[in-house]
Amino acid sequence: VVRQRPMRTVMLFVAAIVAVVVTMWVYGWLPRGATYGSLDQIVAPFYAYVSGVVAGLTVANSALSHRQRRMAWTALWVGVLMRVAIVSGLPIDLAIALGIGWASGSLVRFAFGTPNHSPTGCQIVDSLRAVGLDPVRVKAAGVDARGSKPYFVELGNGERLFVKTLSKDERSADILFRMYRTLFLKNIGDEPAFSSLRRAVEHEALAAMVAASIGVRTPAIRAGRKIGDEDYSMLLAQDAIAGRSLDSVPRTEMTDDVLRAVWSEVTKMHARYLAHRDLRLANVFLDDRGDVWMIDFGFSEVSADQVLLDTDVAELVMSTALKVGAARAVAAATDVVGTDAVCRSARRMQPLALSGATRSGLKESEGLYDEVLDEVRESCGVDEIRFDRISRLSLSMSLWR
Repeated sequence: VVRQRPMRTVMLFVAAIVAVVVTMWVYGWLPRGATYGSLDQIVAPFYAYVSGVVAGLTVANSALSHRQRRMAWTALWVGVLMRVAIVSGLPIDLAIALGIGWASGSLVRFAFGTPNHSPTGCQIVDSLRAVGLDPVRVKAAGVDARGSKPYFVELGNGERLFVKTLSKDERSADILFRMYRTLFLKNIGDEPAFSSLRRAVEHEALAAMVAASIGVRTPAIRAGRKIGDEDYSMLLAQDAIAGRSLDSVPRTEMTDDVLRAVWSEVTKMHARYLAHRDLRLANVFLDDRGDVWMIDFGFSEVSADQVLLDTDVAELVMSTALKVGAARAVAAATDVVGTDAVCRSARRMQPLALSGATRSGLKESEGLYDEVLDEVRESCGVDEIRFDRISRLSLSMSLWR
């Protein structure tokens, strides 16, 4: 391993040394009351060792197989728990050492760079052939596909597929995203991150197939398959749509019929308590025949709570307003899903409940957000909208707009 990956070995040792040095310095700086007095001379080197091991594992994590990672981290935690049992408690030193180790490893990876775990075109071809498909051309898709790397694949019979690939990099980003939302937000309906990429792909395929079974127009799922020998990367293949996402459709083509068609698809989903949870313009397609398609069910929930359905409505009202203005967006929603649904969703029409793309669009469209709220208040016959408390911090909404 050392001969094959000398740079990674250097990174590992640098991270471990930095972690040990910083831990020893911090340990010497801590007041004695924060440690275990007479045990200091025994405990201090141990926590420096723990910090160094955590830093090394953080650097080496991407190069280890799933089994190797599990064995390494299990061995570390067994040693830590044995030490905690000896000192009869959980000293603050342990939390500090773990944090320093993780931070040191992460900083070294950032400074030296990390390998690209995205699958190659050949690997994608091999995985598709393994499930009986005949890919002849793979091309990166320049589309908005949050949380994945998208490709267009042409088959030997002339069919085109849209293939999403997910690697451990996307999984790590998803875990961090969910951790951030859990720490700083509440009442958002997030579930814990999936246990593996395989489970994430299976969930998206399930949600898309449920949507199709209840009449929602969404691309057919053609295959789900791991890429390579390990579950480091997965792909999900769907029929490609000959059309454009609504964020790239000119305003002149966003007719009232198109808006009503979008809301009709949402009505079908919500009737079965299927929440899309990412109804920004990039996830609604208008094909060349003028039909509306719903895509990207990666964040969806089957058997969703009402708050998630209301958030869907709030998101779509705000995102369509970016294209057609406040009056038409609210009117289309009330015409199809009804005034009651729009009024119920008003509590979710706040920046923190919206996607980043919609929030950014509202920032650039000065005054549009307030215009939408005015239209909703008028439709609902209320003077004030009572928003749900979402932020765990005492920040005014204006800071997030």
